[in-house]
Parts: sequence; structure tokens; C-alpha cells
Amino acid sequence: MRNIIRRKSQTYPGYLNDFWKTYSSSSWFQGDYINHFNQEYAKKIGVKHAIATSYGLHAMSLALDFYNFNQDNEILIPGYTAMVVKRCLDEMNISYQCVDIELTRGTMCPLDFEKKITPKTKGVLVTHLLGNSCSKEIIQIARDHNLLIIEDCAHVHGAFTNERPLGSLGDAAFFSFSYSKIINTYTGGMLLTNNDELRNFALKNLATTPFPTRKQLLRKLLLGHAENFVAIPLVTFLCAPIIKSNHLLKKIKNGLNYLTRKKVLNFFQYSNTQALQGLKQLGQLETTLKRKSDKARFIEENTSIKYLERKDGDVYYNHIAIVPDAPKYRAELLKYGIDTGCGNSIMEIMRPEENLPGCLAAHKSYLMIPNYDSLTKIDLERIVKAINATDALLCGNSSSSQQA
Repeated sequence: MRNIIRRKSQTYPGYLNDFWKTYSSSSWFQGDYINHFNQEYAKKIGVKHAIATSYGLHAMSLALDFYNFNQDNEILIPGYTAMVVKRCLDEMNISYQCVDIELTRGTMCPLDFEKKITPKTKGVLVTHLLGNSCSKEIIQIARDHNLLIIEDCAHVHGAFTNERPLGSLGDAAFFSFSYSKIINTYTGGMLLTNNDELRNFALKNLATTPFPTRKQLLRKLLLGHAENFVAIPLVTFLCAPIIKSNHLLKKIKNGLNYLTRKKVLNFFQYSNTQALQGLKQLGQLETTLKRKSDKARFIEENTSIKYLERKDGDVYYNHIAIVPDAPKYRAELLKYGIDTGCGNSIMEIMRPEENLPGCLAAHKSYLMIPNYDSLTKIDLERIVKAINATDALLCGNSSSSQQA
């Protein structure tokens, strides 16, 4: 019986043919696909401008630079998010404060957000995390205090709130197209705004940014496949019994990332080859989201553990359960050949020394359940049975073990 890994890169039928078609052509780095992708993405989100970048972080850094965030002011960010956000702010020498999250949703807590606003506060990084939209109260509070709003939409392709697409709520927004994202172009990002001056600033900056080499572009594709078929299966199922610390496994991954990209502010231009991949997936986005939703709901309906609360318009980027002790659940599920994520392998606490109880609780209790296209009905049933058996063992929940 095959092992079920926690995640796989999002692809589509024919993606390799599309990659080689553009990669082997004279227009592999510049061409019409980039402009078309920008136009279609802007149309999808309902904003004037969309500019493709090498990473979501690249788009974020352009917005932060344009709005002149620095040490003399500060931006509020969630205390529980991707560590590259912190690294980017540190490298740009930008002052920031961390806001606690709501455990049931994973997004910023409005009460703590308002408490953290000071005369120095210039803006907020409104982070829609793990597929869930940030509270509309955060947006309103930010507007009441005349704060700049930059939306982090890395996890919410196709999501909306109050019938408005996420990415259209503030002064700027950015999406990510890296390996694990709902749209995967083997790294990449998108800056969105209605601000003509920000658009011009970004284009001027990109004009002086180098293109990747063919070798670097091919490496992106190979790294994505290496993660799917080598890195995650090898580390999880062969090394995990020896290296039992999930924290240590994350340190190893961070070390490998550091060797390949020592500074996060090291960017190239987005390529025409990647843009074709993005266009194809953007056209199939609703179908992709429905497949992910159907798989997640099947698991939720047949288990009795808690999951992140979802609202209308949210999407299933990561399928997150909330359990008493995620590392214990993960260790037990590995015995059934089911890989899950927890702790730093989902998100990280930006400042562990601060009093952020929601962030600490999420770090301990969030468990990432596999959810990707190649999971079959038999796989889903295996996941359900393993979760129910694990919950019965660790929490004495006999009712869950009788389901499925």
C-alpha cells in the first residue's frame, strides 16, 4: 500500500508539453503570454493593474518600497505566517509589530489588531491565511485609522468576501505561484493595484531586474518535481523515524533553502514560459477549487475532529484540522502511511517571545491534512480511517472510529 504524502505541486494535463513548447522557443523569457496573464489576472480580481513578478515576496517588496515603509514607521503583520515575510521585512529594514490570530480561523484578531495600532503605525499586511479571508473588521479598522492596506493573498487564489475578490480590498495586493500554491508556475507572483503610480514604479523596477537563465528556469521545474517525488517522501517516510523532531526537519529544509537562496530579496523577472502555465491554471481555477473542496469536505463529514472554520468565499489551500496535540497525531498517522504537517511545516511564529496565545495554540494544534488532485476515493477513505483511529487512540473518541 503506497504512502500518502502531505502535499503535491498543483499541475494540469499537458503542463509538461506547454513548458517545453515555450522553454525551447525563442520567446521563452519574453513574449505575449506575460501580458495576457497580467491582463487576465487583473480582470479576474477586478483591479486596473496586475504585474507578474518572480515571487509573491517580490511583489510585496515592491509595494512596501513604493509606500516607503522603513524604521521610522511600522507595519502590522500577523504573528503567525510564513517566515520569509519576516526575513523580507528585516532585509528591507522595515519596523513591524505582530498581531495575534484567531485560532478558529487562522487570521488576525481584530481586538488585538486595534490594540497594536500606534501613532507610528503606517499600514497593515492583511494576510488571508490558509485559504481563509481576513476578518472584514480588520479592513474597516484599518480604514478608520487611515492605514495603508496591503493584502497577502498567497493562499487564496479565487477566494472572495462579500462578493468581492480578495486582492481588491486595499491599496495593493500580491499573490504567489510557488510550488505548493493553488496556481503553480514553479515560483512566481503577481502585484495588483489600482494605483497608476505604483504600477509605473513596479514596471520601472522590473526593467532593471535580470531575467533568469534557461538553466535557472529548468531548475525551478526540476525542484518542484524533486519535492513531489523525492524530498517529501524520502524525508517523511525514511528519515522521520530516525529524525523524530518536526522542528529539526524544518530546520533542515530551511538550511537547504538558505544554500540555494541566501537572501530573500534576490529576484529575477517572470518568464513567458511560466506565464503560459499560469494562464492555463487561471482558466481552470474554479474546477481546481471545487475538487479541493470536495475532497476536504468528504474528510470533514466522515471524521469528528475539528477543522478551521470556513466562510462563504473561502477556499481550501491547506486543509487544516485543529487537534489537542498535532505532533502526536502526526506521529500516529505516519504509522498508517499518512503524512501530515504540523508546527513550523505549516506556518511559523514570528516572535515566539511575545504574548500571542492564538499563534502559540495554532503552532501546537494545527494539523495539515493531504489535499491534492491525485488523491483517489480510496486514498480519502484511508485518510478518514486513519484519522478516526488516531483520534480514538489519543482522545478516546470512540464515535469517530465507527465512522467511514
